[in-house]
Amino acid sequence: MKIPMIITRGIILMSLSSSLSSPLYTTTAFSSISNIIQSKYPIIFEQSFQTLTSSSLCWIDKQFDNEFVRLDNTAAAAAAAAAATTVCTHQVDDIEEDPGNDNHEKEEEEEEEQQQQQQQPRNTIIAKVLIRRIIYKCLDKYSTVSSKLEVEEALRYYALPKDLQDELFSKYGGTFKPKTWYDAMNQLRDYCQRLICNNDDLDDDNHNNDSIDGYYKAMLWEHVLNHPITSYVPVQCQSCGHIIPDEYNTDPINSNTTAAAAATADADANIGLTEVEPTFEEQPFVRTGWFRGPRLLKPKVFQLDCPKCKHVSRWYRSRSPQMILNPNRWGRLCGEQEDLRLDLANYLSIDEGIGSFTRIFAICPTPNDCGDITDVYFLKACRHSYSHNKDHNQAVGDDNVNNNNNEVEEESMNRYYQIIDEARRDNTGSKTQSNTVNGYAIHRSKLTATEVSKEIQNAVKDYYSDDNNSNSNSNNNKAWYDIT
Repeated sequence: MKIPMIITRGIILMSLSSSLSSPLYTTTAFSSISNIIQSKYPIIFEQSFQTLTSSSLCWIDKQFDNEFVRLDNTAAAAAAAAAATTVCTHQVDDIEEDPGNDNHEKEEEEEEEQQQQQQQPRNTIIAKVLIRRIIYKCLDKYSTVSSKLEVEEALRYYALPKDLQDELFSKYGGTFKPKTWYDAMNQLRDYCQRLICNNDDLDDDNHNNDSIDGYYKAMLWEHVLNHPITSYVPVQCQSCGHIIPDEYNTDPINSNTTAAAAATADADANIGLTEVEPTFEEQPFVRTGWFRGPRLLKPKVFQLDCPKCKHVSRWYRSRSPQMILNPNRWGRLCGEQEDLRLDLANYLSIDEGIGSFTRIFAICPTPNDCGDITDVYFLKACRHSYSHNKDHNQAVGDDNVNNNNNEVEEESMNRYYQIIDEARRDNTGSKTQSNTVNGYAIHRSKLTATEVSKEIQNAVKDYYSDDNNSNSNSNNNKAWYDIT
């Protein structure tokens, strides 16, 4: 890379525009940047980290880069003032440009390497903020999980529409059409049991009960995720089904302003949607939440005067499984889907994390028991898989058997790590079930598993901190985005 230079009386002075003379980015010096960006764009900042897609990460990178440049320029100005009184002792007679093109490729490689080095502190900070977001989100979720009794009551509460009963019976079979969601869950359990019974690869001679039970739960959870009970349902007229588009109607850069909220209200009015106060009966179920743009931090009911059939519908964001499971054209957005999956996983005694992933975190209220356990999980998974498929006539102490065990474990580990590594390096998110780039964002930071574990443990400590530093966004004291 050619270095910009100013030549005066045989003395070379580095140009202040050169990144080589600019103050280096350091994680410590710029650790407050996430707080600065959050204060400017609280809503879009929160949403970007909540569901980290490729486009969300691009927006985050851009904001961090802008703040890095702003702070860097401030430091550079101070450096320039100091340099004005400093005499450079590197004397030369003249400077000649390299007329050839032979070094262009090398220069490009050096420039790319230098760019990566400059971006590394940014990537590290973003990864740490992301880890904290994941931990806080997980701890928040499990502090609000509905009891099994509450979920079962909600499953039994509604009579399913006839067309939905027909759809479920046609797809999953059984002895009768499910009348409620509770019937539908039992129907799904029976359906998965039949699939296992008809699977010749899962005979009792080669698999013990724990292995079959694990396979059954994984299968059941996969079908739950693809079942109408957890599907996305757009907000709509509850009479004719006219859909209200869940689209963002304001400038994301100014989404936290009062003007943005007013713009959203105007866009709502154009389609017959207004915010109204909840009734006495609705109050226990209503929560705040994003819909078509920023909303005031107060629970509201959305009332729709349908432009097609003139029917008046009422809908609101809710954490209650009873409201989320309403099958009568009740909107079930992404937040409600996530809450319901958590409740159903708890109700069915299933680990919610089954699916495509890039890392495995152990998260609990005890910091020392938390960490990145990906390696441990894979090792146990490989041994568990082999123990259920080995020849039980082999002698336990046979060296050949032990060697074969090690080879099988190593082969399985390598296969798993290849899949995981591909997903971690994918900046599009297409390698994961949720199409997110959490694994990529952490991978590019070059944090080790030990360092990731440390960040997890620090996040848990901060979540349960007794400091006097109030966090206005939650009950915990230090904000998830605060890594200072």
